Amino acid sequence: FFFDFIPHHHSRSSFWKAIDSAAMQYMGFESLHTALVVVAYSFCSGGMILFNKLAMHHMPYPSLVSVIQFLTCTIAIQCLGLFNAIELDPLQWHKVKPYLVYNAAFVISIYANMKALEGSNVDTVIVFRSCAPLAVAFLEWMFMQRAFPS
Repeated sequence: FFFDFIPHHHSRSSFWKAIDSAAMQYMGFESLHTALVVVAYSFCSGGMILFNKLAMHHMPYPSLVSVIQFLTCTIAIQCLGLFNAIELDPLQWHKVKPYLVYNAAFVISIYANMKALEGSNVDTVIVFRSCAPLAVAFLEWMFMQRAFPS
């Protein structure tokens, strides 16, 4: 059902069961799920932009702020793996190598985003980030002969 993040070995309250039932009955499961995922993503994304702007106000080094965030995520993932909360595969060069270009592009985009936050306000960064899919659609049309989205 909708709230699958609640472990199955715990019994869910009648409140959560009612929410699941109402979601499936009145709005359709998929549309409600999609809407909630979009809202959750928006809150996380907006929250991270505000947090990054605040962090850079106190520590004006965008690279350092990014490195601290990457290290925090890495340590959290390793701890979850250590306590068997998640299953981690060991790093193997033949699996890592194909993703190096993608990772480099990701790090460059994060750095560019942090530099943009350093020099402008949050609203401007949000507008330009929202325009990124338009640029991607144009580049896909130009170089990959794909149709524009409808």
